[in-house]
Amino acid sequence: VAVEASGTRHDSGKTGNLKLPRGNSGLNIMRRVKAVYHRFICEEVAPLVSAESGGCESVMYQTIPAFRMVPPSPKQATHAHMDAMYFHQPSQVNFWLPLSRVGGANALWVESSEGGADFAADFAALELEYGECARFYGNRCLHFTVPNTTEDTRITLDFRAVPGNLFNNDWWASRERSEDGEVHPSPPPAVEIARLQPHLGTR
Repeated sequence: VAVEASGTRHDSGKTGNLKLPRGNSGLNIMRRVKAVYHRFICEEVAPLVSAESGGCESVMYQTIPAFRMVPPSPKQATHAHMDAMYFHQPSQVNFWLPLSRVGGANALWVESSEGGADFAADFAALELEYGECARFYGNRCLHFTVPNTTEDTRITLDFRAVPGNLFNNDWWASRERSEDGEVHPSPPPAVEIARLQPHLGTR
């Protein structure tokens, strides 16, 4: 996916959070991105997650990252939330990778740390240059976007990773409520494993 480092102009008039198109076009995009994405996971993300979790031998990660496009709009694309509200595993770590320079109204806003019942509530925009990636604990730290009042469309990839020794295979990533009011598990999102090698780092 090629974009200019200074940002991407968008004049279609569409608003909100535009996700990867469904069907063959979306699959073709992911086929082109997947090899680079897997390499990024193995060379950058997995070693970092492993080191910070005490040296686990594997890291579970999202098979397909979320690909989002947010054009200039008076609407807020993402409301304030924690991933725990959607039943994500507590050991997940969030990674947010913009494909152009972001900041201010064209960025993701995150609080600095888990703040218990009152939350930290010290939100700040992730100011990133092209080629930088942010990591945060989205499971318990509130995060959101504000209306994109800039002239540039924000294009990002985001995904989650879990240390292999902390991954719960039986976790319900989300739940669905039927018409009779009962809560039923829905299938968890697909995950893959990045295994760390003693001398080669990752594969």
